[in-house]
Amino acid sequence: MPRLPRSPPILLLVGGVLLAWGPTLLSRGFSYDDAELIVGNPLVEGSLPAGEAFGRDYWHHRGVSGHYRPLSTLSLRLDRALWGERVAGYHATNLALFLLLVLLAARLLARAGALRGAPLAGLALFAVHPAL
Repeated sequence: MPRLPRSPPILLLVGGVLLAWGPTLLSRGFSYDDAELIVGNPLVEGSLPAGEAFGRDYWHHRGVSGHYRPLSTLSLRLDRALWGERVAGYHATNLALFLLLVLLAARLLARAGALRGAPLAGLALFAVHPAL
């Protein structure tokens, strides 16, 4: 199995993500609907059994939305157990998971022999795009 090369482009890519988004993410508060999902949600807060995430709507505490996201709910529950309402912790978890995704994508491209040129540029754009 090909290993992910420790090449300057990959190191620059990961470093770029950390420099571009790390300080901003860790210093901000909740975004958009984050507070509504975390604060006051009995599944996330832990007052309901974790297994209920597989039988309830994502927004069950606000009404029915038709969204089924049990793994997201359980991830927020774990973050809540780790960080409480300290927002920086949630953002640190998200940043770590995103960096893992970028590294896994780089490994997939390396395995396919395409970690150069346009695929590397596409991965770099994905890694630093503000919408992500």
